[in-house]
Amino acid sequence: MNEKSTEPNLVRLLADMDDFPASDLFLCEGKAPAVRVHGTVTAMDAAATTASELDALLKHALSPAQRERFASRGDLDTGLS
Repeated sequence: MNEKSTEPNLVRLLADMDDFPASDLFLCEGKAPAVRVHGTVTAMDAAATTASELDALLKHALSPAQRERFASRGDLDTGLS
C-alpha cells in the first residue's frame, strides 16, 4: 500500500491491489488486509482490521443476504465488479 492507515477503505484497498498486482483481497478481523499474488498470500502494509472497520466495509459491499450468510457462517467468499 502507498501509506499506512488505521481506517481501511474498501475502494482504496481494491485500488492498492494494482500495486502488487493481486488477484484476491482477504479481510480478517485482527489481521492486516492481505492479497494473493501468483498464488501466494501476502499481508499488505496496513493496520490490522478491527471488528468495527470490517463491519462497516461489509455493510457497504455486501447485500443483506450475503451479510446474513456471513453472520451465520463466520466467513464468506464473494466477488465485486
